[in-house]
Amino acid sequence: WIQIEAKKQISPSADSGNLEARRDHRKKEFILCKTTIAYGVAELLRCAIKDTGEYMGDNSSVSIYDICNIDNFIVRTRCETDEISLSAAATGQDGMQPAWNDIKGVDMLSPPRSADIVDPSILSLQEEEEELWGRYLEVEYQPNDATIDNSPASTVSKGDEGKCSHHLGLLLYELFSHISHPRASQSDGDMITALEREHLNNEGMRLIDLGFPSSISLLVQNLLEFEGDDINQTKEAYESLDVVVQDLHLLLLDPTRFLFDRVPTLSADGTAHLSFRKHKLYGRENEVDLITNAFCRVSTGKSEAFFIGGYSGSGKTMLVNSLKSRVEMVGGYVVSKKSDKLMSRGRSLSTVISIFNELCLIIREKRSQRDLEILGIEFRNEFSADFQTLALLLPNVAVLSPQLKRRYDERDGGSDQSNIRSICFLLKKFLRVVSSASHPLMFILDDLQWCDSTDFLILESILVDNVGSSCLFFVGNYRSNEVQDNPAIFPFITSFKDFGIPTVMINLEGLQQKSLNTMISDALCLFPRLCEPLSELVFQKTRGNPFFALNVLTSLVAEGWLKYVSDQRRWVWDLDHIRCMNVADNVLYLLSSKMNGLSGNIQFALKVAACLGKQIKDSVVEYLSATSEYSSLRHGLNQAVAEGFMTKLSATEFRFNHDRVWEAAYSLIQNREKTEYHFRVGIALYLMTKGKDLEEIIFLISDQINQGISEVPAELRSDLISLFEMAGVKATDSFDYSAARSYLSTALSLMPLDRWQCNYDSCVRISILMAKSAHACGDVDAAQDMLQEILQVCGCIQDKLPAYFLLATILHSCGRIMKSFETCHEVLSQLGEKIPSSINPEETTKIVAMTSKATENIADAYLLEKDEMHEESCMVIKFLSLMVTVSHSAKPSLSAWIVCRSVLLTVERGVSKQSSLCLVNFAARLVSGNEVVKPKAIQDASRIGKAAIACWKERYHSAPDLLPKLYLVYYGWIAVFTEPLQSCAECLRQGFDVGLTRGEISTALLNAIKHVGFLFWAGENLSTVLENVDSYLKLALFYKNELAKSYLTILRYTLSTLKDKKQHVAITEDMKIEGYSAAMHLYHKGIQAFWLGYSERCHHCLGKVSKYSPVRGSIALIGITFIKGLNSFEVLKRYNTAKNREIAHEAIAMLKKAASQSSHSWNFSNKVHLLEAQLQSSEDNNEKAKESYAAAISCARYSRFIHEQGLACELAGDFYESHGEIDCAKGFFEQAKHCYTKWGSHMKVAIITQKLESCQGG
Repeated sequence: WIQIEAKKQISPSADSGNLEARRDHRKKEFILCKTTIAYGVAELLRCAIKDTGEYMGDNSSVSIYDICNIDNFIVRTRCETDEISLSAAATGQDGMQPAWNDIKGVDMLSPPRSADIVDPSILSLQEEEEELWGRYLEVEYQPNDATIDNSPASTVSKGDEGKCSHHLGLLLYELFSHISHPRASQSDGDMITALEREHLNNEGMRLIDLGFPSSISLLVQNLLEFEGDDINQTKEAYESLDVVVQDLHLLLLDPTRFLFDRVPTLSADGTAHLSFRKHKLYGRENEVDLITNAFCRVSTGKSEAFFIGGYSGSGKTMLVNSLKSRVEMVGGYVVSKKSDKLMSRGRSLSTVISIFNELCLIIREKRSQRDLEILGIEFRNEFSADFQTLALLLPNVAVLSPQLKRRYDERDGGSDQSNIRSICFLLKKFLRVVSSASHPLMFILDDLQWCDSTDFLILESILVDNVGSSCLFFVGNYRSNEVQDNPAIFPFITSFKDFGIPTVMINLEGLQQKSLNTMISDALCLFPRLCEPLSELVFQKTRGNPFFALNVLTSLVAEGWLKYVSDQRRWVWDLDHIRCMNVADNVLYLLSSKMNGLSGNIQFALKVAACLGKQIKDSVVEYLSATSEYSSLRHGLNQAVAEGFMTKLSATEFRFNHDRVWEAAYSLIQNREKTEYHFRVGIALYLMTKGKDLEEIIFLISDQINQGISEVPAELRSDLISLFEMAGVKATDSFDYSAARSYLSTALSLMPLDRWQCNYDSCVRISILMAKSAHACGDVDAAQDMLQEILQVCGCIQDKLPAYFLLATILHSCGRIMKSFETCHEVLSQLGEKIPSSINPEETTKIVAMTSKATENIADAYLLEKDEMHEESCMVIKFLSLMVTVSHSAKPSLSAWIVCRSVLLTVERGVSKQSSLCLVNFAARLVSGNEVVKPKAIQDASRIGKAAIACWKERYHSAPDLLPKLYLVYYGWIAVFTEPLQSCAECLRQGFDVGLTRGEISTALLNAIKHVGFLFWAGENLSTVLENVDSYLKLALFYKNELAKSYLTILRYTLSTLKDKKQHVAITEDMKIEGYSAAMHLYHKGIQAFWLGYSERCHHCLGKVSKYSPVRGSIALIGITFIKGLNSFEVLKRYNTAKNREIAHEAIAMLKKAASQSSHSWNFSNKVHLLEAQLQSSEDNNEKAKESYAAAISCARYSRFIHEQGLACELAGDFYESHGEIDCAKGFFEQAKHCYTKWGSHMKVAIITQKLESCQGG
């Protein structure tokens, strides 16, 4: 019948090429149509018999046959007037041709009942290759109110429901086949025997024999077998109509898998393959909700961490993958990496760098051109001169915007102090730019249990953002049964919590038996109820582990206990044999057993592939296949793909299908043979690629050979030394110092014992790189030992210079200041420079004057046109520059002499890259100290400083290795006279960023100290300044920098006091740094007292500051002068002495001089006007005082010094209140309150509120 109906719909003139396909499609549509009707009928009958017990009772006047008669039902289609009897629908009469999705409902005539079939959505729950979408149908049951008995419904007996099910089977048989089943002529009371049932089935009366799908045939057959009698009922017979409805619903929901016959594909040996849903996640609904909700929180602009534990094969990766599409849908990015137990060790940083480099390409693909232009601007703002290092680290960053493509005449190989944390800081800054609430980043790291402490250090450094400006969702997976071998994993997880990042941890257990049954039902394309006995056994043997369960099923197929029977068109199994079958306790053993049964060629290919890692590039396969030993590799890998152990990704890569598959393949190699396997593979690759560009696979070759390095024959040692040196250089250039150290160590180990005699040049190069890499990895002792060896062995000073400079740098960074100074002194002496052991003030004054005379003509053009210094002189300048930094602590009295000597060398011998730093240091000395700065000194410092910066930018292309020190000195001491304080603060922040990126921790933290100090004096919001202080303080504590820790701690209390009037902090022992912190403590205590209105305390504290130490830095000196001057007017009200009057006049004179020598008066004019206003007020020059108050307020507003604008308004209010002009006073107090509110000082707001109340009370 179905074929006849299909042929009716095909025109005879149709294209014969696709005629059969169209007929097949029409046939499927008709079956879907009939199944939809069957679903409505079954649902209607199920509901009817439950609320109308009278029709099921023994005394019913209506027989069950009448209720389940085909003529008792009407089908409604989308056309409201189109009603077709079920009989007509079954036989195709009356022109009934509804499409499968046109069915609106089914009505029962007696008793009157109605069921509307609702299709709320069309869902595609199948894989892409499946051809039909399923329908998630619901039935809305509408009973006839007139026929409902209000009394409680009668309980339907099993026998009654059995009769209903049996007659429903007869009805559906007739609906699909349009013929009556032989049983339809029997009365309700007649029971069929098992012999009669077998006879009917053998007579070709099953629907499957009439050309219908096995699922429909089986459903109808099981309905007919439901007798309500356990004796005659088969195991597959339905137990209730509820289950019937569920099965019909499943057929419509997923017709390709369950309704229509799905013939499995066959392997080469004829074994049928199970139809696994490779990408479906079973039984993890709660976990999916948890990870989805976590990401939703991240997409609001926050960062969060999510850790998933569980046994291998429990579905951790699939759970994470379930979120990927949602992330991409909202504009986010997804990057992922799986840790490799074999190949990742030693190359942690390069692995992370490759992920971020790949992220650049993802961003380029997903963002519009306009977005990329904005991103380019953000990169320039965030990285400034440090972009060169970023471009070297992430070459793909240039694809984000043409504006980011730059050319450099001189390649910057990184700082001698660069280290893992400094590179991680650069990557963290990169994350801040590219991630946002509109573009969150999901960072997935699989198999955390194979990460080592270095891996976790790198990840923590990048992902845990103190500033909190990244929008990152980090997801880490780990095998919960293997973490006991890696104690570092849980401190890593804890680090997220310690930094206030919300963290969720879950553990995936085995699937529940119901979920496992669903998975097996999908794989067998069989009703779930029929799979339950098999699922129960598999659950017992696998404890619900999904990957283990799938492999057990595959094993059962291979053994023949689970097989596809063609004439039944379904899978069948032998429960008794499966129950007795000895299944391995773990999936690894099971997989290994399967692999041992493969051919020798496939096993060999799996072993080689396992040595190379979980993924193998096609180019590597190509190289190996060209050798006689591995000529069969490609064929073996293709066979491994056919066997289901591997997958070929496009045409460029082979990949193991699961971690456990890779582990099983690797276990095929005996432990004693593994080093040899790796070595032979590595040597084969090396010999095939020798003389070619090894950039792509040099690490792979080196890693393979390194596994069996003890096997190296003598004739290959020289070649392999060069190979490992190349790998070390490449790793260093990629900033992966841990890997570089490993490769370079191997290169040295291959050399003979007398390597310094036989391989002198190589030893010098490799040893220097080794020392630099060791220092970058934090192994200072190893670095110093290597450098000492170089210094002892090398006879030429020129060969020693790089080692000397690195040693002096390391000593300085470790706090061994005097030893670093002595090292520089020793080297300079060998280079012919005589450094005095001490110098008196007169000699210092003399050399400073001499240097000032020599620099009179220095300007931009002078330095740009001057010749380049010779190499030896460049080394002298380089050591002198380092010595300047060290001498501030080691030999302060010599500092000026060393600075002047480096400047004089520049004037005499030419310019070097270090000359800019020497000149800036000299310029800073002209304006530093605790005395009033002379106008001539400001002019000279500004001229020399600007020339030095211009030379650095133009001649040396803003070399980033100089930026931290240059910005610290120039913007920290000199530029405050020529540029807005806010601009200086921003440049100091850049100095911090670049310094930290390049590993110059001490310089970076000095920039940080200056940065927050300038933010404070510039009137930045106190909460913002506190956030920056807290961020810097965490770094100071981590790096154990006592100076930064002490200063930032004291500043934090000052800020807290001004914000919320916190209690003053007493100086403690851990804050003392040779008296410097004592001076800073008094300095900040005086600032606190001033803003709190404690004038005498302020006068006392600031007066004693110079007793401990000169106040270093022009902004600090200007700040103290300004505050002391203002405070003196309050003190004069009680102590009107000449000394106190002198303080005010000196303050005005100093600030006027500073303002007069500035290119603009941004930083000083408001201070001068306010001091003059207070002076005029104290001398009763009221009109002039009013003018000066107004000028002070206006200038502070122009300079964006909101705190000093508020201060000027407050003092103006006090002035007007004291002269009885209350309304004016209240107006100024209101302005002051507004300014202090914007500043974030709740303490000052409270004080002004009290003054306002006092005015109103008066």
